[in-house]
Amino acid sequence: MTGAPAAHRTACHLRAGGGELRDARRELNSPPPSTPRLLTTPVVALAGDRDILRLTPAPDIRWGVELGVFIGQYTSRVPKARALSSVAGYTVVNTFAALGWPASVVIGPQLVTADELPLGARGLTLTAALDGRLRQKANTSDLLFDVATLIELASSRTALMPGDLITTGTPAAISAERLHDGSSITVAIKGIGELHNTVADRTAPTTVHVRPESGSRQRQD
Repeated sequence: MTGAPAAHRTACHLRAGGGELRDARRELNSPPPSTPRLLTTPVVALAGDRDILRLTPAPDIRWGVELGVFIGQYTSRVPKARALSSVAGYTVVNTFAALGWPASVVIGPQLVTADELPLGARGLTLTAALDGRLRQKANTSDLLFDVATLIELASSRTALMPGDLITTGTPAAISAERLHDGSSITVAIKGIGELHNTVADRTAPTTVHVRPESGSRQRQD
């Protein structure tokens, strides 16, 4: 159902690693992989739309907009032709990660069911902005591996459970600059919604302050 807040707890977070959009591969000057590289990320800290982020003091935090795919049913060794039947819906994800530090994951602002989007969530524009300056722009049609392929591969390696989250990788212009107190971050996927967050005191010992807002949010046109 469109407008329902995305879940703030996930059983497992599988990330398509290595820059799984064509623009990211061109920026990294590396050939596309022959198969997806999946990284299992324990969810250490979750946040939602409008939450204040208290990130680790790591000097090189990478972040970027990603398409999030929520699994809706038990899925094991599903063929690609039937993989999309396992999708409960799609959301916007922004993962903050630095080598040697726990990751913080922002999810939301809502879960849009698969029947309300193009098949496999293709053709959707992704954007990310830092302090009002556009840092990323891409399209889900530029994914090196589509959603069905990622589910097929992931389910061949581990059984997927309802609530598991697969993210598809981030576009080019990965933001590696040092974030500062008061940094305003907006990531969006057309047809799903926008995530707005602000970075607070980065010397604070906590990783993130989770403050899920009550009520539903409107879908982005």
